[in-house]
Amino acid sequence: MEICGIPKSRSYIHGMKLQVMDIINSWTKKQFLQVMSDAYKDAYGVRPHGKNYHEWTIEELKEEFLRLQKI
Repeated sequence: MEICGIPKSRSYIHGMKLQVMDIINSWTKKQFLQVMSDAYKDAYGVRPHGKNYHEWTIEELKEEFLRLQKI
């Protein structure tokens, strides 16, 4: 599984933790919408149905993305 295109297993490079949250916090709504379907599929094995992500606020998208990454 990846976060921001970076494999979770590579969250440390040369002993320095990547600032993944800084990257996520800089995303626009369009960027969140581009990754939400993949994040959902990674978590549940299927594409989302009935999720109207385009109607969500950027804060809701961020919370959902982070929740999906924990699954």
